[in-house]
Amino acid sequence: MNQTLVNIFKLMEQIGLVDVLLPFILVFVIVFGVLERTKVLGVGNRNANVIASMVIGLMIVAAVNYVNIINDIARLFGLLVVMAVAFALIYGMFGKDLKFIKKKKEGAGSGGSGSGSQKSSGKKSDSGKSGKYEDLGEFNPSKPPFNE
Repeated sequence: MNQTLVNIFKLMEQIGLVDVLLPFILVFVIVFGVLERTKVLGVGNRNANVIASMVIGLMIVAAVNYVNIINDIARLFGLLVVMAVAFALIYGMFGKDLKFIKKKKEGAGSGGSGSGSQKSSGKKSDSGKSGKYEDLGEFNPSKPPFNE
């Protein structure tokens, strides 16, 4: 089984997957996304964006030096993603909350635009919480986190 996977990866390397296809797809997707988002070639010109992205991707793949740079950056970026996930797992293992992920409540800020609207109308929302996410408080192993 292990030899089969090694042979598959060697075959993909021999046909140029690492040196040609993956850098082309990466450049194509990034350039196409930027062209679609910025609408440089006009609104509704998806075909022009595809052609321009393909040409730029093929030009980059034709230059071997750029492909080597893209492969090096992709390896470093992959390592960075693995390190970030590992850091988040270790940080979360010790019971700390990642504050930048949670959404703030509307009334908790300093003078939000909708902070006094519920009090003046006399209506409360069904859940009593504002925002999409609610604060579950501290972790208590004897109490289940979601009671209904």
